[in-house]
Formats: sequence, structure tokens, C-alpha cells
Amino acid sequence: MSLYKVFVYGTLKRGFPNSHLTKDLHFIGRGELSHCFPLVIGSRYNIPYLLPVRGTGHRVQGEVYRVNEEEVHKMDQLEGHPDYYMRLLVDVELPDGSVTECFAYILDRFKEDLLERKYLRFYTKEDSATYVTREMRKSDENYLPDVLDYTKAHFGSEKI
Repeated sequence: MSLYKVFVYGTLKRGFPNSHLTKDLHFIGRGELSHCFPLVIGSRYNIPYLLPVRGTGHRVQGEVYRVNEEEVHKMDQLEGHPDYYMRLLVDVELPDGSVTECFAYILDRFKEDLLERKYLRFYTKEDSATYVTREMRKSDENYLPDVLDYTKAHFGSEKI
């Protein structure tokens, strides 16, 4: 069975609202994106989004996990890949200075006004205090138009 690495930067981090989904995964360690990208909070549910605009924002900090194909599939379902987030490859620097390639979930067809929001270096407990979990959302409410620009094509590469 193939193994992959996944970089998480928001609600899937240990101790955050969706960490129950990563608690059984193999934690490799903390990491930081090798390049700057904007991490913003958006939608009426205050969801963290990593946007594929290289050279803007910060070298976002997060966590790296080793996952198998089944676990990647479960994460794809949670993140709505490929219709909502896209699973793309990013370079992540580990604390020992080594760089590893990881999957990350990126909002590629984002509305441009998200770039006007505050760029975060890391997602904090304070940031997560306003996050609305799936269980607390209205089941019939479509919030994707808050952040998605459906006129854009998906990102044309597997790596940002």
C-alpha cells in the first residue's frame, strides 16, 4: 500500500476542532511551507483556506502526517476534493532543515476578495474559536459561493 505525506494547517491540527480525524494518523512533526502562500479565514463559517498564490503571505506553519491511500481518500471526502479544495503537492521544511513533498488541501478557485483578508502565518486556537463545525452548520445552506469563483478553472498543476 502506498504511503503519502499530508501537510495540515488549520482545523485538522492536533487540538483543533477536526483533530479527531487526524488523531490516529502517524504524526511526523511540525513543518513550514518552503514558500510563502496566503492563509486566510473565510466564509460565514470562518474556515481556514490556503490559497495558491506563491510569493504572497507567509511561510505557513502546520503539521505533517504520514497517511495511506485509504486515509487520503477519507481526507479527500472531508475536504471535498476535487470540487471544493484541491489536493496539491507543496514543499514543506521540517525542523531539521530537510524539505519534503506533501499533499495539502488548497482552495484553488477562490474569490479574489479573499486576498484582501489578513494573512496568517499559522492558525491559532483564537482563530478556531469562531470556526463553525459541520455539525453546527445548517444542512441546507450552501456556503461555497462565499469563497468559490466557479468561473475559474481548477489549478493546472499538481504542485504549487
